[in-house]
Amino acid sequence: MAFTRHFSPSYNFVYTQCTGMVDDNDLRIHILSFQLESKGLTFVRELLDFRHLQKADKLTIQGLIEISELERQRSEDRDFGLALLANRPLFRQIAQIYAQIISTENLKTRIFHDDMDHALSWLGYEDPKKERLKQFIRKHRI
Repeated sequence: MAFTRHFSPSYNFVYTQCTGMVDDNDLRIHILSFQLESKGLTFVRELLDFRHLQKADKLTIQGLIEISELERQRSEDRDFGLALLANRPLFRQIAQIYAQIISTENLKTRIFHDDMDHALSWLGYEDPKKERLKQFIRKHRI
């Protein structure tokens, strides 16, 4: 999986875009590198965009369960919101399984089909911040 991650510290916002194919190891690397890059942030809102993902046939349930432990660790001492954008049925199902296993008191997750406005609203952003974040996303989108 190729992923890009862009931080907007002034908004406590992270835009992560996934492309290509994904497997258990790719997700593990994503989560571990996120932990390092976001050290010190106690309030985080991430938009994880799966709309350009092509394949997930090497992703396993066992891998998702193991990765969910890492995900819980990255959010255990933070207020963390994670919105997942997934527009294909298979990736929506994977996102739903992932969201169910990782949700904790500190980590709130929700899946959105293709609606960035609703995702940003759910993460707690209102106009004009939402408009600025959409510009930020357009600037960094692959």
